[in-house]
Amino acid sequence: MLASADRVAAQSPLPGSWEPAFQTPGYACPTLPPNHEWASFPPPCNFQPPGVFFNAVHMVLIPQGPDRGKIMMWDWQPQTTAPYRQRWVIMDPALPTSHPDKFELFLFSLPPTAPQGEQMCSGHAWTSSGDLLVAGGNWYDPANYHVYGNKIVYIYQSVLRTWLSRRALAHDRWYPSVTTLGDGRMAITGGIRDSGTLTSSGVSDPKDHTYEIYDPTLNSYQLNSVARYGSTQLFYGPGLNGDMGSKLGEYPRSHVIAEGNPSASPSYGYVFVSHQFKSHGTNTGDRSAKVDIEINPETWTSPATWSTSSAYSGTGFRRNKGASTLWPNLGVSLIAENTVVRLGGTLQSIATPSNEVVTASVEACLASGGGSAWTALPSLNNARQWPDLVLLADGSLFVVGGASNIQQFPPNPNDPTPVMASEILVPGNSVWNVQPNMYSSRLYHSTALLLPSAKVMTGGGEFGWLWA
Repeated sequence: MLASADRVAAQSPLPGSWEPAFQTPGYACPTLPPNHEWASFPPPCNFQPPGVFFNAVHMVLIPQGPDRGKIMMWDWQPQTTAPYRQRWVIMDPALPTSHPDKFELFLFSLPPTAPQGEQMCSGHAWTSSGDLLVAGGNWYDPANYHVYGNKIVYIYQSVLRTWLSRRALAHDRWYPSVTTLGDGRMAITGGIRDSGTLTSSGVSDPKDHTYEIYDPTLNSYQLNSVARYGSTQLFYGPGLNGDMGSKLGEYPRSHVIAEGNPSASPSYGYVFVSHQFKSHGTNTGDRSAKVDIEINPETWTSPATWSTSSAYSGTGFRRNKGASTLWPNLGVSLIAENTVVRLGGTLQSIATPSNEVVTASVEACLASGGGSAWTALPSLNNARQWPDLVLLADGSLFVVGGASNIQQFPPNPNDPTPVMASEILVPGNSVWNVQPNMYSSRLYHSTALLLPSAKVMTGGGEFGWLWA
């Protein structure tokens, strides 16, 4: 965790310091939890360091109830038979690492009647009532050693410490994004059914281009007036309005912006997708789009200014494996309302996906109204793919983790190369300030979040096939 430091001046943050790394409790190999099937799927159990079997791939800060201010984490357990189980941990960041109550480890059984799958690679967001909605994820098919998306939806009641199975999605979604709308409904966007369905042109299952609108209070979905692919629960995404060359893809970077019907009380707000909906074919570059879910839920707006990027030397590229955030002005006049920032990742050729380089570029645009062009901001000191981006309480941007090179396949123990230093950008500053190196690398499947103490906590990730 990175401790905050007082600033001498607004543009000169003092270096923080990382606390020593610590391990989550885990099942030491080869003793496996019930119903666990590692033997036939990489990485086999004997590849794991002893005692660190649990990987904090997903982390959230609990906002209410007996665990307010604590961290919930969950990880991956490929399973082949019902009842499916989901392992999760609650951690108290305020207690010393050696304290016996630092961690509580749970093994939650999903009801046998639930669609098969688990909550790894799911999308999640807190509801307006303070409960956690977890949608989609994956399931492992041992018959063909393949991973697919799933339709499961759960709500974690943070006050009662209980999980509730909710009405299933209409489409299998592996890596969906979940966004809380202004009226309390949830937009469940993108995600893919099966990575193996991709063709040479990059076109996948067309339902991957859709999204769904869930009401956690009523446990129901908003219905479309027209059935899409046989379901009125599905709404077209930006790649289905006369443009079959785009799709929402894995974890579309989605944000709710303060724009919409002013007479509505409350308004849904627009959903803006900054990037990571994939462009193919004749498209000339990265794409951004927004939709007024309340008024025209299938009319996506994508001004020409959003189709070009200050990060590219030419057209025909897109940003992949990067991060983005809605950047609130927090009283800072340098930041306009509804500004979205995206950074890091890779710049990948649309025509030749193998032409891909890791980037340090950072850019921002205005997402409301007619929008504005993507404008370059100060570049990171370190190019990094898979970065974790945290918005600090004063509006500063904090970036941690990632890799400086393209991972080779199959992966090996020396690849990829981790970026150990973190960086901070203060609004109005012309450079990113480099922070001390972490104790542990944080690569693909890692995460980071802001704690009530103003510290930043990071965890999870993998190194090749090895869990961190």
